[in-house]
Amino acid sequence: MAEQQLRKAQEELRLAEMKCQALRPFLERQEIPSLQMEEAEAARQQAEAAVGEAAARLDLHRTGTPPEEIAEAEADVAVAQAQSDLAALERDLCTVTSPCDGLVTMLPIHRGMFVDKTSLLLTLTDLSNVFVEVRVPGNHVGQVGLGLPGEINLLTGQMQAQPGKITRLSPISDPATGDLIAYLEVANSGKPFLRPGMSCRVKLTLENRENVLVIPTAALADHSGTSVVTVISRRQGVRGPRHSG
Repeated sequence: MAEQQLRKAQEELRLAEMKCQALRPFLERQEIPSLQMEEAEAARQQAEAAVGEAAARLDLHRTGTPPEEIAEAEADVAVAQAQSDLAALERDLCTVTSPCDGLVTMLPIHRGMFVDKTSLLLTLTDLSNVFVEVRVPGNHVGQVGLGLPGEINLLTGQMQAQPGKITRLSPISDPATGDLIAYLEVANSGKPFLRPGMSCRVKLTLENRENVLVIPTAALADHSGTSVVTVISRRQGVRGPRHSG
């Protein structure tokens, strides 16, 4: 390919030289304008330069790439690699990797905000197990301990009862009521997914009894501060106090 280009350039130079030689006698007899001769001479010079360029390419093709050009190309590659590494580092510095799985429960930053090493970027919470806060009435505190089974139901009724157990107890009771805060741990595997702040109804199994009458809370009435229940006896309602247990 390089040899063909050189032969083509040499042929164009030969034709340009022949044209110049043919025009000189006409110029001497002033039969052609000098501008026409200048254009022919310029074309000959361009053809001569093209021959030199084609010859240089042929020599380069035969001898291979000069060492200095190889060194320059390797330097360009090294600079490009360094720029690529820098871009990758800047990308990694902008990527926040969590050490564990979880759900983002708080995101105080937004796009365009300035942050530093002390800024809180987000709060990530592991919700594979959740803790339900339960207020245990003071008269039942003695019956509640670690490992006590229980279950929860969402107030919306959108899920089946989820079992759990008491795994944490508050070290102190409420001084005004004697109530105790307990924490029921529940595996968060149901649907819908349990999230912080949701409300639910908790049922704790304090003890098991057989052959006992269970009165719904809706059936109880208040009489002078005492819970009473109306029992139908001989087609008449008899109101009496309720005794738990």
